[in-house]
Amino acid sequence: MLDDLVKCIEKLKSRMESHAASLQANEWRTRTQLIDPLLCVLGWDVSDPALVTPEYNVGRSRADYALLQPDAIPLAVIEAKALSDTLTDDHRTQMTVYANNVGIKYAGLTNGNHWELYDVFQPVALEEKRILDLSIAEELPQICALKLLLLWRSNLESGEPQAANVPLVSKTNLIPKPPPPGNWVSLTKYDPPFKTPPPKSVRFWDGTEKSIRYWNQVLISTAEKLYMEGTLKTTDTPIQLWSGGYNSIHVEPVHSDGTDMRAAQIGDPPLFVNVNLNSKDLRDGAIRLLKKYDVDPAEVYLLPGK
Repeated sequence: MLDDLVKCIEKLKSRMESHAASLQANEWRTRTQLIDPLLCVLGWDVSDPALVTPEYNVGRSRADYALLQPDAIPLAVIEAKALSDTLTDDHRTQMTVYANNVGIKYAGLTNGNHWELYDVFQPVALEEKRILDLSIAEELPQICALKLLLLWRSNLESGEPQAANVPLVSKTNLIPKPPPPGNWVSLTKYDPPFKTPPPKSVRFWDGTEKSIRYWNQVLISTAEKLYMEGTLKTTDTPIQLWSGGYNSIHVEPVHSDGTDMRAAQIGDPPLFVNVNLNSKDLRDGAIRLLKKYDVDPAEVYLLPGK
């Protein structure tokens, strides 16, 4: 089941990257192409009326999904939004209040990417009721899968669903390959003299490789890899890899003093990586960025150019 869940998440992540404009157009597309497939792999077949009731009345509103117990009483309700919508506190408060009023223990919200689930009956502030919070676009599929086990039908039906131990998935678990034979040099041992040609490729801890043409792509590719895996987040910015108040990575191409930053754009939502550096600083910046996120820079390799 877990392997199927990871594969589904990977497919949805790719779908969001390739067809964002279409999926953001309306809620129906988000539901049928992002939300329904994930609920199904979690055991909630949306076409089975014994398991899921669409458009379920909760107070003065309707929830897009009611996930049913074997006795047909809703165990959880989920409100869907379009991929382009941001989940707001108004949405959260409305859903949890309505669910509480009709005696439903769990209330969820999703826009197909961002998933949240609340334990409605907890006598605490709204934020403390939240037991699930993830972004498919920003987190590793394996991490998303473990978090989403809270919504797995067998787990939720138990009445006391248990959260998976997310830290079991680590960068160490995801390093399956040694460096290939040839001239690859570890990033920590690559100390090029001035005017050394840029490397041909960079090879990351999971065995993936990326061709590069310029020195600044050593830092750009490293930041992009961490960002696409969900390790580096927009909320971490501004990131300063050197002292002096100059930003290395930020959500806009400016330094802390307001001056413009010569930067390369990565990802969506965009991040900007400072590229106004020499080859040594670019290599050192990649090392510092990896260490910031507890990734061993010795597991990243460069293929020297000629």
